[in-house]
Amino acid sequence: MTFTDFLRDFFRTFIKNTARFLIKLGLTANDVTVIGFAGNVIAAIFISLGWLVSGGIVAGLSCVLDAFDGAVANESTGASEYGSFLDSTLDRYSEYVLLLGLILHFLKKNDNFSVIATFIAFGGSILVSYIRAKGDSLGIIIKSGIFTRVERLLVLISSLLIKQPFYGVLAIAIFANITAIQRFLFARKLLNGKDNKNT
Repeated sequence: MTFTDFLRDFFRTFIKNTARFLIKLGLTANDVTVIGFAGNVIAAIFISLGWLVSGGIVAGLSCVLDAFDGAVANESTGASEYGSFLDSTLDRYSEYVLLLGLILHFLKKNDNFSVIATFIAFGGSILVSYIRAKGDSLGIIIKSGIFTRVERLLVLISSLLIKQPFYGVLAIAIFANITAIQRFLFARKLLNGKDNKNT
């Protein structure tokens, strides 16, 4: 069980009740997904302006909201393929805009080392998600690794709240890339096993 799975299981009742409340407000799962993304865009703007704590708070609220879109779908019309696709796409864009906000913040401070660390963090984050998606297309499930999306966001938001974003992106730069390597090795093992069975 991943940390994400643990959180979903631990807060299952709360998530379900909140999803029902959002449905009563007239929101669809896709509405929740888009609102969460819009919140991250606002957070990124705050971050780029140097309002790190405000950006961290808005990003945190947006990420909490993001936890409910799947539950809203399940409690209403049911999950759709487009909804899943939209959620996955905007999840990637959310990380992108938050890290872009940090790059703009670091550029204003002429902190080139932090800019490079943020770029490496973004690369690692994208690779973690890409390897899982590619695995899905090949018929294998890849959720392993020490730094999935939830861990990355928790570290990033925490570093914003304490006004130390460099340490957040440095941790992501290191551990996201380690996670990508872990997933690559896991995928190689599974795919080689499938190939051997087919020969």
